[in-house]
Amino acid sequence: MNPSRDIGAVLRKALVCAKHQGRVTCGLHSSSKLLEVEPDAVMLVILPHSCFKEVTLHIHYTLIEAFCWENDIRLLKVDSAQKLAKLLHDWPNYAIDQNGLNSERREKVTEHDFSCILVRYARAWENSSKEDEAVIEYYKGMENPYHQPIIELPV
Repeated sequence: MNPSRDIGAVLRKALVCAKHQGRVTCGLHSSSKLLEVEPDAVMLVILPHSCFKEVTLHIHYTLIEAFCWENDIRLLKVDSAQKLAKLLHDWPNYAIDQNGLNSERREKVTEHDFSCILVRYARAWENSSKEDEAVIEYYKGMENPYHQPIIELPV
């Protein structure tokens, strides 16, 4: 049994649950803004493993990693931005029209919108899902959170 694959399935379920509860923020800019304003509300930051074709994206990742470590915010890395996009793209809070435009912001939806995912804690009247708890326990159990394995998300 591959623990990275098992946690991948749990993380996938946690993301779906958080998505339906409106606790997911997608994109570097939106996530960075929320990290600046409300870092204590952030349960988890997810960054996809990347070849860093763009140096600016690599710099953003490095800054987000440093901010998370400095502020004790959980940070996990996954194997693919495409898998995150597939998982989170069709949600009602992120209305996409037939041209691939977000109807609220009128921005073209690209893979970069899924280059950073932020999950907020469940609100007081919502219960944390068992998947949320499992992801938190996985993170606590990591020997060195500064050198994380790449979590494989199931397709």
